[in-house]
Amino acid sequence: MIGFTAIFVTPYCGYLFECGCTWPWAGLDADCNIHQADAEHRCPWCVSLVAGGVSMLVLFGATFIAATRRSGSTSSSFMAGYAKGLGRGLVAFLVAGFVAAWGAALYTGYPMFVISALV
Repeated sequence: MIGFTAIFVTPYCGYLFECGCTWPWAGLDADCNIHQADAEHRCPWCVSLVAGGVSMLVLFGATFIAATRRSGSTSSSFMAGYAKGLGRGLVAFLVAGFVAAWGAALYTGYPMFVISALV
């Protein structure tokens, strides 16, 4: 699950902040606005050690805890338990990432968060 998170966190960053981050094999953070000297605003996860560090701690922690949490039933097969853990981890990744990114955007005053694009 940690490998999943490590691969998907950068494109999720690009989606949430519209900063230019993308898939690892497509350039990762090469087009992130953190590298643009004339950028008025820079990606909160990249520019702020506090916002980025706390966000990653929340994101990785929530994903790990959700994915490895044991369900009440012990009668399910290994694959069923694995699928449930993967599903819980994915939901935790999306929700915790969204909440952490929103907090990072507020903390740094970053104006281009996905919510602003939806309203």
